[in-house]
Amino acid sequence: MLRRYSRKLSAILIVLCLSILGIGSCSRQLSPLEIVKSYEVACNSSDIESLLSLFEDDATVEFIGMGPVVRGLLWIRGKAEYDSTLHTRLELTVKRKELGTVYCSAKETNDWAKTVGISMLVYSQFDLEIKSGKIFSISALLSDSSIVRINEVMTEVVPWAQTNRPRLFTEAFSEGEFSFNTASARATLSLLADWRKSMAE
Repeated sequence: MLRRYSRKLSAILIVLCLSILGIGSCSRQLSPLEIVKSYEVACNSSDIESLLSLFEDDATVEFIGMGPVVRGLLWIRGKAEYDSTLHTRLELTVKRKELGTVYCSAKETNDWAKTVGISMLVYSQFDLEIKSGKIFSISALLSDSSIVRINEVMTEVVPWAQTNRPRLFTEAFSEGEFSFNTASARATLSLLADWRKSMAE
Protein backbone atom coordinates (compact mmCIF):
# COMPACT_ATOMS: atom_id res chain seq x y z
CA MET A 1 0.00 0.00 0.00
CA LEU A 2 2.82 2.37 0.95
CA ARG A 3 4.75 1.46 -2.20
CA ARG A 4 1.66 2.17 -4.39
CA TYR A 5 1.17 5.57 -2.71
CA SER A 6 4.85 6.39 -3.23
CA ARG A 7 4.56 5.66 -6.96
CA LYS A 8 1.52 7.93 -7.28
CA LEU A 9 3.32 10.70 -5.43
CA SER A 10 6.36 10.34 -7.69
CA ALA A 11 4.17 10.56 -10.79
CA ILE A 12 2.50 13.72 -9.50
CA LEU A 13 5.87 15.31 -8.74
CA ILE A 14 7.13 14.50 -12.25
CA VAL A 15 4.07 16.12 -13.83
CA LEU A 16 4.51 19.21 -11.67
CA CYS A 17 8.17 19.49 -12.61
CA LEU A 18 7.40 19.15 -16.32
CA SER A 19 4.74 21.86 -16.02
CA ILE A 20 7.15 24.23 -14.30
CA LEU A 21 9.77 23.63 -16.98
CA GLY A 22 7.17 24.11 -19.72
CA ILE A 23 7.75 20.64 -21.13
CA GLY A 24 4.69 19.19 -22.83
CA SER A 25 2.80 22.45 -22.51
CA CYS A 26 0.19 23.22 -25.20
CA SER A 27 0.32 26.98 -24.60
CA ARG A 28 3.52 27.75 -26.50
CA GLN A 29 3.56 31.36 -27.61
CA LEU A 30 3.31 31.71 -31.36
CA SER A 31 6.07 33.48 -33.24
CA PRO A 32 5.21 36.73 -35.10
CA LEU A 33 5.22 34.90 -38.44
CA GLU A 34 2.94 32.17 -37.05
CA ILE A 35 0.56 34.83 -35.76
CA VAL A 36 0.43 36.47 -39.20
CA LYS A 37 -0.40 33.11 -40.78
CA SER A 38 -3.02 32.40 -38.12
CA TYR A 39 -4.56 35.81 -38.79
CA GLU A 40 -4.78 35.07 -42.52
CA VAL A 41 -6.30 31.63 -41.93
CA ALA A 42 -8.87 32.94 -39.42
CA CYS A 43 -9.89 35.74 -41.80
CA ASN A 44 -10.34 33.40 -44.73
CA SER A 45 -12.29 30.79 -42.76
CA SER A 46 -14.53 33.40 -41.06
CA ASP A 47 -13.39 32.02 -37.69
CA ILE A 48 -14.18 35.18 -35.76
CA GLU A 49 -13.44 33.84 -32.27
CA SER A 50 -10.02 32.54 -33.33
CA LEU A 51 -9.34 35.85 -35.03
CA LEU A 52 -10.21 37.86 -31.92
CA SER A 53 -8.00 35.64 -29.76
CA LEU A 54 -4.98 36.85 -31.73
CA PHE A 55 -5.46 40.49 -30.67
CA GLU A 56 -4.64 42.53 -27.60
CA ASP A 57 -7.83 43.84 -25.99
CA ASP A 58 -6.96 47.44 -26.92
CA ALA A 59 -5.39 46.71 -30.31
CA THR A 60 -5.61 49.42 -32.96
CA VAL A 61 -6.41 49.15 -36.66
CA GLU A 62 -5.77 51.85 -39.25
CA PHE A 63 -6.67 51.85 -42.92
CA ILE A 64 -4.47 54.77 -43.86
CA GLY A 65 -6.36 57.57 -45.62
CA MET A 66 -9.70 55.76 -45.26
CA GLY A 67 -10.74 56.91 -41.80
CA PRO A 68 -9.55 57.35 -38.22
CA VAL A 69 -7.53 54.85 -36.21
CA VAL A 70 -9.92 52.52 -34.38
CA ARG A 71 -9.29 50.64 -31.16
CA GLY A 72 -10.57 47.56 -29.35
CA LEU A 73 -12.10 44.14 -29.89
CA LEU A 74 -15.63 45.45 -30.37
CA TRP A 75 -14.68 47.24 -33.59
CA ILE A 76 -12.50 44.32 -34.71
CA ARG A 77 -15.42 41.93 -34.20
CA GLY A 78 -17.70 44.17 -36.27
CA LYS A 79 -15.15 44.32 -39.09
CA ALA A 80 -14.71 40.53 -38.95
CA GLU A 81 -18.48 40.01 -39.19
CA TYR A 82 -18.61 42.48 -42.11
CA ASP A 83 -15.80 40.63 -43.92
CA SER A 84 -17.43 37.26 -43.25
CA THR A 85 -20.71 38.44 -44.78
CA LEU A 86 -18.84 39.73 -47.84
CA HIS A 87 -16.90 36.45 -48.18
CA THR A 88 -13.63 38.34 -47.95
CA ARG A 89 -10.46 36.47 -48.84
CA LEU A 90 -7.07 37.88 -47.87
CA GLU A 91 -3.66 36.85 -49.17
CA LEU A 92 -0.72 38.21 -47.20
CA THR A 93 2.83 38.29 -48.55
CA VAL A 94 5.53 38.82 -45.93
CA LYS A 95 8.16 41.31 -47.09
CA ARG A 96 10.31 41.44 -43.96
CA LYS A 97 10.25 41.19 -40.18
CA GLU A 98 11.91 43.64 -37.83
CA LEU A 99 11.69 43.07 -34.08
CA GLY A 100 7.96 42.59 -33.38
CA THR A 101 6.60 44.00 -36.63
CA VAL A 102 5.87 41.90 -39.71
CA TYR A 103 5.74 44.01 -42.87
CA CYS A 104 3.45 42.61 -45.56
CA SER A 105 1.63 43.45 -48.76
CA ALA A 106 -1.81 42.01 -49.39
CA LYS A 107 -4.44 41.13 -51.95
CA GLU A 108 -8.13 41.05 -51.08
CA THR A 109 -11.24 39.86 -52.86
CA ASN A 110 -14.79 40.26 -51.58
CA ASP A 111 -18.37 40.45 -52.80
CA TRP A 112 -18.44 44.26 -52.45
CA ALA A 113 -15.58 44.66 -54.90
CA LYS A 114 -16.91 42.01 -57.28
CA THR A 115 -20.34 43.66 -57.40
CA VAL A 116 -18.85 46.97 -58.56
CA GLY A 117 -16.48 45.33 -61.03
CA ILE A 118 -13.24 45.36 -59.03
CA SER A 119 -11.59 41.96 -59.32
CA MET A 120 -9.06 42.54 -56.55
CA LEU A 121 -8.04 45.14 -53.98
CA VAL A 122 -4.29 45.53 -53.48
CA TYR A 123 -2.61 46.76 -50.31
CA SER A 124 0.92 48.09 -50.78
CA GLN A 125 1.26 47.99 -46.98
CA PHE A 126 -0.32 45.63 -44.47
CA ASP A 127 1.82 45.69 -41.34
CA LEU A 128 1.15 43.81 -38.12
CA GLU A 129 2.84 44.89 -34.89
CA ILE A 130 3.02 42.05 -32.39
CA LYS A 131 3.77 42.27 -28.67
CA SER A 132 3.85 39.41 -26.17
CA GLY A 133 2.30 37.01 -28.65
CA LYS A 134 -0.66 39.23 -29.57
CA ILE A 135 -1.44 41.62 -32.43
CA PHE A 136 -1.01 45.11 -31.00
CA SER A 137 -1.74 47.07 -34.17
CA ILE A 138 -2.47 46.73 -37.87
CA SER A 139 -1.66 49.47 -40.35
CA ALA A 140 -2.87 48.97 -43.93
CA LEU A 141 -2.56 51.13 -47.03
CA LEU A 142 -4.40 50.49 -50.28
CA SER A 143 -2.45 50.89 -53.49
CA ASP A 144 -3.03 54.08 -55.49
CA SER A 145 -4.85 52.17 -58.23
CA SER A 146 -7.23 50.54 -55.73
CA ILE A 147 -7.97 53.90 -54.08
CA VAL A 148 -8.71 55.49 -57.46
CA ARG A 149 -11.08 52.67 -58.42
CA ILE A 150 -12.96 52.78 -55.08
CA ASN A 151 -13.30 56.57 -55.30
CA GLU A 152 -14.69 56.28 -58.84
CA VAL A 153 -17.34 53.85 -57.64
CA MET A 154 -18.24 55.80 -54.50
CA THR A 155 -18.56 59.05 -56.46
CA GLU A 156 -21.37 57.41 -58.44
CA VAL A 157 -22.94 55.22 -55.75
CA VAL A 158 -23.24 57.68 -52.86
CA PRO A 159 -25.40 60.38 -54.52
CA TRP A 160 -27.51 57.73 -56.27
CA ALA A 161 -28.09 55.88 -52.99
CA GLN A 162 -28.90 59.04 -51.03
CA THR A 163 -31.62 59.88 -53.57
CA ASN A 164 -32.94 56.44 -54.50
CA ARG A 165 -32.19 54.18 -51.52
CA PRO A 166 -31.89 56.46 -48.46
CA ARG A 167 -32.80 53.74 -45.95
CA LEU A 168 -30.23 51.30 -47.30
CA PHE A 169 -27.68 54.10 -47.48
CA THR A 170 -28.19 54.89 -43.80
CA GLU A 171 -27.83 51.20 -42.90
CA ALA A 172 -24.72 50.76 -45.03
CA PHE A 173 -22.88 53.94 -44.12
CA SER A 174 -22.39 56.04 -41.01
CA GLU A 175 -22.02 59.77 -41.74
CA GLY A 176 -20.83 58.96 -45.25
CA GLU A 177 -18.20 56.47 -44.05
CA PHE A 178 -18.23 52.67 -44.21
CA SER A 179 -19.96 51.07 -41.23
CA PHE A 180 -18.68 47.63 -40.26
CA ASN A 181 -21.06 44.92 -39.03
CA THR A 182 -23.21 42.14 -40.47
CA ALA A 183 -26.25 44.38 -41.05
CA SER A 184 -24.26 47.06 -42.86
CA ALA A 185 -22.60 44.45 -45.07
CA ARG A 186 -25.98 43.06 -46.14
CA ALA A 187 -27.34 46.57 -46.71
CA THR A 188 -24.28 47.45 -48.79
CA LEU A 189 -24.67 44.40 -51.02
CA SER A 190 -28.39 45.12 -51.55
CA LEU A 191 -27.68 48.75 -52.32
CA LEU A 192 -24.93 47.93 -54.81
CA ALA A 193 -27.06 45.30 -56.52
CA ASP A 194 -29.85 47.87 -56.95
CA TRP A 195 -27.37 50.43 -58.24
CA ARG A 196 -25.93 48.02 -60.82
CA LYS A 197 -29.43 47.12 -61.94
CA SER A 198 -30.33 50.80 -62.37
CA MET A 199 -27.18 51.39 -64.42
CA ALA A 200 -28.16 48.57 -66.77
CA GLU A 201 -31.66 49.94 -67.41
